[in-house]
Amino acid sequence: MNEFESGDDLAAIAARGPLPVQHVITVLRDTAAALDEAAARGRIHGDVRPGTIRLDPGGHAHLTDVDDARPAATAATLDTVAHASPEQLQAWPVDPRSDQYSLACTAVTLLTGVPPYPATIPTAVALAHAQHPVPAITARRPDLPPAVDAVFYRALAKNPAERYPTSSAFVSDLTAALGGPTTPAAHPISSAPAAPAPALPKRRFGRISLIIAALVVVVALAAGSAYWLTRPETAPDAESRSHFDATAAVTVAPEAAELRRQSVTPNLPSLESRPSRPRWEWNPAGEFSTVEIIGGTDRYVLGAADRADSVFATFAVLDAQTGRTVHTVSVPVVGRPGRPVDCVDFRGKQLLFCLVSDSIGDDSTRSAYSVIDLEKGTYSDPVAVAGYAPVMFATADRAVLATDAGTVAFDTAGREVWSDSRLQPGHVGIPQGSPVVDNGGGRDGETLTLHSAVDGRVVHQSTPPGHPFAPWAPFLGGFMVVEDGGVGLFDEAGRRTSTLEGWWPVGYDERFNTVTALPIVFNDTSIAAVDPATGTVLWERPNGVFKHAGGVGSLVVIPPDDDDPEKFPGYWLDVYTGVGGEFTSGRLFAGTDGTRLASAEGDAGGSTLAVHAPDGRRLWELREPEGSKYMYSLIGGHIYFGNRQIL
Repeated sequence: MNEFESGDDLAAIAARGPLPVQHVITVLRDTAAALDEAAARGRIHGDVRPGTIRLDPGGHAHLTDVDDARPAATAATLDTVAHASPEQLQAWPVDPRSDQYSLACTAVTLLTGVPPYPATIPTAVALAHAQHPVPAITARRPDLPPAVDAVFYRALAKNPAERYPTSSAFVSDLTAALGGPTTPAAHPISSAPAAPAPALPKRRFGRISLIIAALVVVVALAAGSAYWLTRPETAPDAESRSHFDATAAVTVAPEAAELRRQSVTPNLPSLESRPSRPRWEWNPAGEFSTVEIIGGTDRYVLGAADRADSVFATFAVLDAQTGRTVHTVSVPVVGRPGRPVDCVDFRGKQLLFCLVSDSIGDDSTRSAYSVIDLEKGTYSDPVAVAGYAPVMFATADRAVLATDAGTVAFDTAGREVWSDSRLQPGHVGIPQGSPVVDNGGGRDGETLTLHSAVDGRVVHQSTPPGHPFAPWAPFLGGFMVVEDGGVGLFDEAGRRTSTLEGWWPVGYDERFNTVTALPIVFNDTSIAAVDPATGTVLWERPNGVFKHAGGVGSLVVIPPDDDDPEKFPGYWLDVYTGVGGEFTSGRLFAGTDGTRLASAEGDAGGSTLAVHAPDGRRLWELREPEGSKYMYSLIGGHIYFGNRQIL
């Protein structure tokens, strides 16, 4: 071993607790310089962690070779996985940004005393690297500036392309966020003279490759293709199924790892800690009867300021991160003024389709709608639509209104593209992202007809057999229909992709009203996710009867029983892995940060926001008192209450 490796390794030092900030900066600068120098020569270390960084007598940090550090096998495996990148753990190609991710994990360990995803089971840690959101470092060490979290969100991004271009760029930004100089520090950890960073030792692909390869066999993480615990021998009865069992088996088909993970809604910021105050509050100048956030995306939200005697519906486009007003939009009211309260977003675009006035003239069954461009601050001419109690949903290219007077669809410019006065859906709350609209048939021998949301043409027609639950259900990019003995799966154009026997489609609940990323089905004993291209059941959970659900992020959320939520709680399950948790409140909405679930409910007694751990524990809650005219709402990956952003 080289002389400069004779000092303590950082694993031993970090085990004593968090290090002083300046010491951490010095270690990171030395290590980043070595990593970037190696990257320039086309080399990757592949096992950057506190256990492979040692201090020389002068206090400078040096990376050891992978095979130079040989602690006990279990400890080595856990320490390696705790600081490994998602691409390493999924056996994907790696580049120097993989070492940057590991260096960022090391920085978290040195600053807080624990790695980003602390656990004692390597497979659980590996799953967290691939799927769980970046933790808020300041929640673990409150004395650090808030800007630190933004640096780690980038350096620990799941996608390498979203990280810093070099390890030194990461350390420079972190140094600035911590309040230190961005040039090298005048003194290392000790007062000994500084030495130049040595070249990175030649990597030997031995022990570390075997560790990663073994983990990939156990758990293919991109879609959780082998996350496992202990499998029960038989399906439990209805009473035992009434509570989610966090230790129940989840055996995932290998092909799940080949599916591209998709989220149907943005994830929330970390739910690890209860917020002490709102992030921001919107208070426009003037006298208004209502001031409320009514819609938005991950980048912008729309605030509505309602004044009953105004001839305009007044909106403000706000920056979702700061609450700063970006644009003011005043849409002329068509007919009698009404209160703008509802918007849906075109998936993946900074556009909203909004109700801008209702109760037009003397006819209380007409409303006007407009498309609002959040980036430009412009709006389309309001269009009046006949009918009441419309179903309103949007895809990437269409907004669809289904009323008792028929169905009409608009494009992203607010122009009507098709309508059908005969098409009156019967499916309760067609979810956001549905590629099709139904005709209300499919039960009691009636013909089910499904129309494309894009152009209104018929893409499917059949007479499903008698069935007590939903005769059809959409998912992201397709739909499924009940058939004799099972379900048929189709793409959005109506082409059959596969058939699945012995299962029924899970219908949608109006509270969690967004399609799921994959088809979700159930039978008398289980719930499961399906690969729509092949009909393969990807995972199966032995739980209760699932009649209604909805999509949140990459989850399927099943709401609790309204009458007895303690006995029959709700569940959330990752559609790619079947891993999830339990919750007992959520009559308004549910959202996730990828690990925990936030749910809200409200009634005459007030409004409550609760956050739940996977084991069902309520981690924290916020409650608004009785008498408030607002309820908690989930918009674009954030939680709002009236004119305030809570998370």
